[in-house]
Formats: sequence, C-alpha cells, structure tokens
Amino acid sequence: MSQHATKKQAHPLFKEDELFYNVSENQKSGFVTECLKERDDVMEVVLETLSKYKDIGITGVLLVQMIMLLVCIFMVRRLSRYVRKIHKAVQDYINVIMEEEVETEQQIEPQRVMSGQELQMMETISQRKRQQEEEVFNAVLQEIFP
Repeated sequence: MSQHATKKQAHPLFKEDELFYNVSENQKSGFVTECLKERDDVMEVVLETLSKYKDIGITGVLLVQMIMLLVCIFMVRRLSRYVRKIHKAVQDYINVIMEEEVETEQQIEPQRVMSGQELQMMETISQRKRQQEEEVFNAVLQEIFP
C-alpha cells in the first residue's frame, strides 16, 4: 500500500475517494491513460469541426469586420457634418464681428471735442455693445456646443 493510503494524509473533503488510494499503480496509470485518450478524442473532434467549417468561420469574421467598418464610416461622416456645422457657425459669427468693427471704425473717424457728459454716454454705449457681443457670442457657443 502506498503512503496515500493512510487516513491521516487523506484530505477531509475527499474521504469518499479513499478507494482511489487503495488502487494499484497499474490501474491508476490505466485510468490516466484512458483520460488522456478521451481528451485527445475530444481535441480531434474539435479540430475536425474547425477544419470542416473554416470557410464559414472566415466568412463570418469578415462579415463582422465589414459591419464594424460601416459603423465607423457612418460615425465619421456624422462627425464631419457636425464639425462643418460648427465651422460655419463660428465663421458667421466672426463675419458679424468684423462687420461691426468696420462700422464702429467708420463712426469713430469724425472726431471732435466732446464734453465730459458725452464721453460718459459713449462709454456706457460701448459697454452695452460689449455686453451684447458677449451675449451673442455665448448664444452662438451654446448653439454649437449644447
């Protein structure tokens, strides 16, 4: 009898496997050989199945890749439209700002001596214009980046 046959060395969870410890070494090696043969048979069946249906597998993988590419292309086109929309909105806003600057420069050209009250009024008007420009800019940005 081998060393594993003693009850002290057997694991408490595997007490029902004590019969296995009382089996001779020849029977154990036969059991292992049989398990290896079964495993080899299973592997053989798996490999046969894979080689038999490899064309279908390759076609399936290619189909999945094509679907993924189409999804990526769709996402890129949608992103491109969105970027064009943003570019157009920013360009329109810049054009409006440039036109307003040209108008204010034309109004400033005829300068004359102004009194303190007139200077104050001009400052308040310019502050209001800046506030309006900021509001328009913020509105455009909110429209672009909701």
